[in-house]
Amino acid sequence: MTANTSIAKAPASIYAHRVRHLYIVASLYFVSACAHTAASAPPATFDYENQVKGARRAAEAGSIGRARSAAELAKSQSPERPDAYAVLGYVAATENQLSQSTELYETALRLGSRNRRDYAELASIYDVMKRYTDACRIYEMWIKQQPTDHDMLHELGLTQLLLRRFADAKLSLEAAYRAQSNNNEYARDLAYALLQNKENSAARELLEQLTAKDENDLGAWRMLNVVGTRMGDTKLVEKTNTQIRLLNEKSHQ
Repeated sequence: MTANTSIAKAPASIYAHRVRHLYIVASLYFVSACAHTAASAPPATFDYENQVKGARRAAEAGSIGRARSAAELAKSQSPERPDAYAVLGYVAATENQLSQSTELYETALRLGSRNRRDYAELASIYDVMKRYTDACRIYEMWIKQQPTDHDMLHELGLTQLLLRRFADAKLSLEAAYRAQSNNNEYARDLAYALLQNKENSAARELLEQLTAKDENDLGAWRMLNVVGTRMGDTKLVEKTNTQIRLLNEKSHQ
């Protein structure tokens, strides 16, 4: 009797991907709930960049009214520049106005934002809204500009897994792993994508490398159990069953 069915359980990082983005938005909302201060008077002299930086700092500190006022002033002075829209998108997210937030971030990107944070925050909000196709679009827009941003590539692959676009996810996760082959999380997520693509031999090779590096990697042992079941390798199934049982017992001690 095997420890798992022939359907691979998603590794924890895929769930963490969603939780991470939920946490980002929840944290923004918490900031908003904690402190709404009155808007301050506009400065005597106007400096767009300092105005935007001040608005962002105010928003992060929970001074939502001041942040909105400062960002609106910056936007009115230079409506063609993207930064103020991104801050207003952040402010809207703190108030859980996610649709309005995405519109403001989209405007920032349309006006030419090259700020990684804007792309990451917008994609995160789309992930929370379960608008995974839009999240992928934003990740891909950034990766087109910065193809060596492997963390964003990894995030793209995880969202593609949530969309069940397994072939695309494999390519994204493979590229991220190839650049950082010592990253066990990247390896584990790639192995899951390989399993979803029925590439059992490739998944097995990667999972055996993982379990050799870390014999306590329960997620890798579970996926390796799936490989053994699929390939009819009873010795591998028995080995993984034993290791899974030992690790489960150890976790309950």
